[in-house]
Amino acid sequence: MKILFLFLFCYSLNAQNLFHYEWYVKGNLRDGILFNISSENRAVYIDYLDSQRKFSEQKVDFELSLGEEATVIRASTGWYNRYFFKQEDNVSYIEDFLQTPFVINDSTFNIKWELVNETKLIEGFQCNLAKTEIRGRSWEVWYTSEIPIPYGPWKFYGLPGLIVLASESKDEFWFRLTKIESNPNFSIPKMDLSNHKSVTLEKYDNIQKEFTETNRADMSSRFNIEYSPSVRNGIEVIYEWEE
Repeated sequence: MKILFLFLFCYSLNAQNLFHYEWYVKGNLRDGILFNISSENRAVYIDYLDSQRKFSEQKVDFELSLGEEATVIRASTGWYNRYFFKQEDNVSYIEDFLQTPFVINDSTFNIKWELVNETKLIEGFQCNLAKTEIRGRSWEVWYTSEIPIPYGPWKFYGLPGLIVLASESKDEFWFRLTKIESNPNFSIPKMDLSNHKSVTLEKYDNIQKEFTETNRADMSSRFNIEYSPSVRNGIEVIYEWEE
């Protein structure tokens, strides 16, 4: 199966190569696709928020699916799917807040990898281990240099091979490669960004904080409610400007 895939991959380097991932988020799973544009040294990762479902350990199938026909999950609810744009060490993404679409430039995002002399066979691929700290969370990442793509799911970039498995030390988040496809007919959905507000991540974070503080102040004055200080508990828990 792996040999067949490598033939397909090498044969279709100029075709559209799609890498499907599952993203585990604190008890829930959702799907995503990494779209590699090798001719331009950039990639797009689509996070399908509308695919979210409860995680069941009994139903997890760790057999990697390899094929040529791409099935793309389309948005079927009002959720706003996220697009991550990556070129070398530049990362930006699209997110919706208070019904306003934003293009967020994560200009301070930087990954410093520690390449570990440890290997493991995962779904027929010889994988190497890398470790890193990203904004308050520790990660162990397995990548394969057999597929020399420096991008991965979410904001990951900079490894000498495709990410097959990435896990956070507290097991609150992980990503795993589930399917590899080659489809010359696939194209990234066209998006009109003219109505998007372009901001840095620091500015976007301040917009969210100001909304939360204003809302809490209003609720406190009306209902005499006391709030505890906000603590970020997502995939990123602290930003560079907060350290």
